Amino acid sequence: MKKGLFSILAGALLVVGCQNYDDQFSNIESQITALASQVAGLSQVQSDLTSLAGTVNALQANIGDTVDAALADGLADIDTAVTSLEAATEGAASSAAVQAIADAVADQQTDLAAILSASSFFTGSIVVTNPATLETYHNARAGFKIINGGVSIKTTTDMDMVKVQELVDAIQQCTGAYDYTAGSGVTTEIYFNKLTSTATLTLKQKGGYELKTLSNATNISLNYDPTVDIVHLGALTTVTSLKSTGDAAGTFHFKNATEMHLTALPRYTAGTLSLKVAEGAVIDITALTDLSATNVKLPLALTLDGPTSVTVPGLTGDQTGSSLTLKNVATVNLTDYDGDVSLGKEVLNFTSNGLVGLTVTGNDLQTFDVTGILDPNATTADKIAPTITLVGHNKLTSVKIAGKVYSATISNTSAETIDLGGVADALVVQNGISIVNNDDITTFDMTGSIASGFTYSDNESLESLTIDGTFAAGVSSKGVVSTAGINGTVSIVGNEDLATVDISSTKIENLTVTGNTDLTSLSATGALAATATAAIGATGKAKVNVYNNGLVATAFVDTADTVAGATSNNGGTTDIGAITTVSGLNTFKAYFTAVDADADSTAAVYFDTVDSFTPESGSAGEITTGLDWKSAGAQPDGIKVLVLTPKVVSTPAEGGKKHTIAFTFISDAAISMGIGTGANSLGNASILGGASATRFISLNANPTLAIAQIKNAANLTRAAAYNLSLDAYVGANPFGKITVPTYAASTTADTTIGGTYKADGGAYFAYSTDVFKLTINGKSVTTSFPDGALNTGAFNTAANTVNGGGTNVLSILEDAIVGRLNNRWNTVYGNAAAASYTESLFLTTATTSGTLVIAAKAGSGRRGYDKSYSISRIAGNTTGSQATTTMAFVYGETTSPADNKMASDDIVIVIGSTIAGTVLDEVKHISITGLSLATILKLTTTLKFNVDTATSTRNDLYENEARGDNALGAGGDANLPEGGIAEVATVTPKFSRVGWLQ
Repeated sequence: MKKGLFSILAGALLVVGCQNYDDQFSNIESQITALASQVAGLSQVQSDLTSLAGTVNALQANIGDTVDAALADGLADIDTAVTSLEAATEGAASSAAVQAIADAVADQQTDLAAILSASSFFTGSIVVTNPATLETYHNARAGFKIINGGVSIKTTTDMDMVKVQELVDAIQQCTGAYDYTAGSGVTTEIYFNKLTSTATLTLKQKGGYELKTLSNATNISLNYDPTVDIVHLGALTTVTSLKSTGDAAGTFHFKNATEMHLTALPRYTAGTLSLKVAEGAVIDITALTDLSATNVKLPLALTLDGPTSVTVPGLTGDQTGSSLTLKNVATVNLTDYDGDVSLGKEVLNFTSNGLVGLTVTGNDLQTFDVTGILDPNATTADKIAPTITLVGHNKLTSVKIAGKVYSATISNTSAETIDLGGVADALVVQNGISIVNNDDITTFDMTGSIASGFTYSDNESLESLTIDGTFAAGVSSKGVVSTAGINGTVSIVGNEDLATVDISSTKIENLTVTGNTDLTSLSATGALAATATAAIGATGKAKVNVYNNGLVATAFVDTADTVAGATSNNGGTTDIGAITTVSGLNTFKAYFTAVDADADSTAAVYFDTVDSFTPESGSAGEITTGLDWKSAGAQPDGIKVLVLTPKVVSTPAEGGKKHTIAFTFISDAAISMGIGTGANSLGNASILGGASATRFISLNANPTLAIAQIKNAANLTRAAAYNLSLDAYVGANPFGKITVPTYAASTTADTTIGGTYKADGGAYFAYSTDVFKLTINGKSVTTSFPDGALNTGAFNTAANTVNGGGTNVLSILEDAIVGRLNNRWNTVYGNAAAASYTESLFLTTATTSGTLVIAAKAGSGRRGYDKSYSISRIAGNTTGSQATTTMAFVYGETTSPADNKMASDDIVIVIGSTIAGTVLDEVKHISITGLSLATILKLTTTLKFNVDTATSTRNDLYENEARGDNALGAGGDANLPEGGIAEVATVTPKFSRVGWLQ
């Protein structure tokens, strides 16, 4: 027969799956065994061959369609072999010939044994719980290559662990659950390195878990034990869930393991995976990606705890929800990963070339090198860059930040080298850079950086600081640097060892250099030193403070008489003099000149020491030596360079205001209306339709559709052509309602007072000790029951007794709960003569059906829309015979919480002038025309923002006006037109010797 028969049949039988040929092959084996045992007798050989032929024929007759091609060829070879042997027996004339036949039969036996081994397919479950069952299954293990069922092995101390290992080694595939548990006292580690696939896998033992050939499984659960030193799933490519026993799915923690191998795993589709090993160990996830089998991006929240180093080349972090959390990892190097990153304890070295989000909870960093980017996966228009905050890292030696970040803060660290942008790598900071309280800085570089401000305070060790970054107003959502409205900030305060500062950055609005006791050189260089480019920030309100450092002037010399008519350093005329210094402060002359020229600027610029001050010729003063900033009392005039206080503004400038009017109408009424421009300077037309034949539109009763009619593109375009804006909102005529339901037990109520619902038909009880509160938009009133105990019963009860008298229950309910609160509210906030009337936008009305109706005061527009209201109770007694029972209330029209605030389906139309001021005000001509004017109300206001002091306050809301943006209770829509107001200010005296700087 063919020597390749074994491989052919082995492959064929694996395809067969659940078909079982064990019986047929067992017959073959028995026949061949008999043939071999009696090979010396030719007649027996012939008999065995006949039996073998019959078996083969039976197999051929029962071959399934799925294995015809492979298995039929193999059986044909057996046929040929049998026929040849039968022919040989007929011609055998000697014992030698018989022996040759016997040898051939022996070869057949060997091949069939191999085929039998290849077809080891067992249907059923293997359950091992004691030595006897172990012995049984161990003896039959040759047929256990494929288990069409489950495996459950629970070992005990009296089992032969060698046989357990041999049984486990025999099982390569399992279609059901595979469960191995080492019982109490069993310490022998079993290896599962022959298993290639299973459904669920649950293992519990000491020593470790090695499954080096397992390629696929559904759920894998490995029990944590302190002795677990290795978890090897290096061939695993498909899995639904990984977990350590007792943890949630996706948590795979073995804190003492020195190795965890998930080397071949390409994805973890469950989305959350946490892996933990011993600190300094290995986690191998080389093939892990965040892509599906069809290359669709998947979110993956991955936590790694313990490995010596982490690189995740297959992870992109591209989907929202992707994150990487790292703990106890010495070295992290992320390439092109743009998910959120969190660094915990014992993360020592961190590098990323595409950081979008960073949280640092540990304080063990030693080196930090990142390039920030705007999140490419953000769905919002505003793509914020990562915030870099490094605080309290006393092991940190090196920091490098490049790319785009929102802000950069390095504080209370031991950083020796800080590189912000460096020479080659630009850094764009959307906010500011802050370097504070770092004691070991020896190298600092911010060349190439762009930020809105820079703070360098309370640091030590660094002796020379260069500020040469670029200031910007910010960075747009697309990462574009904004150069409009730049107001840069430089703050250098309290740096103990700082001796030299060089600043070349321009557009500095705020400059503070104070408290640097060793600072003897402060220089402006490059653009900042040049007159043409030394302009201060865009707003022209500079704040400059330079004093209490170590800056020395050799001499102040007043060289000439005063110049008449000029502004003086002493408030009269300008002295001409000279300041001699090697401190470098004279290089700020162009910048100080720009500050001096701005009336809004504040400045305090002093030398800390002036060796001598020489007054002008002919003055009474003499040369003064040894002037010092630290002199007692006020600093002497002899060290002043520039002292400015801003102008005093008595009337601030105000821009012109745009006129806005508003109209309300009932959306479910039959409205046919138009908006006329009247005698508009650009003509006379109707905004809603234009031509006279279409100047009226019939509005839909549905408010959403009505608004769409009003704001259609043609109407908006037409309004703009007449210097008008047009808008519409829901919110006119807002209303609310509180109803006391029929029973105390009403399970459809929005809220209850007093506890659990009672059964339907339960009664309300209230006592004179109870206080009820009605609150509407933050304002409240209270009432109680002076008549004593009240038992309303159900609404359908004909009568009840209160204090011995009979009365209708419904009337009691209305008067006691709704009526009393209504009366109290309107006494306080609904009576126009009351002082508190102006404090609320709302009125209430009690109906005869146990309902309190809330409405906004007329003329308030939509200011009352969407405001809250409620009823509450302060119980006088909570136990005993006078304990109030449950009381139920329905807010709004329905029991849905969606209408538990002031609701509206009426509309406000707002028309505004697009030109500010009174001269070209186009709104004053507007009129509403139509066939339904009775349902339309024009809203008014008396407020003038620029000149009117009668603005809304907590105690006076101007409740009958549709006030605009400044109205308390936003939602008003009317603004009166006003012209602009010019600033009125007094310029304060200044002290300036900027011209003396040489």
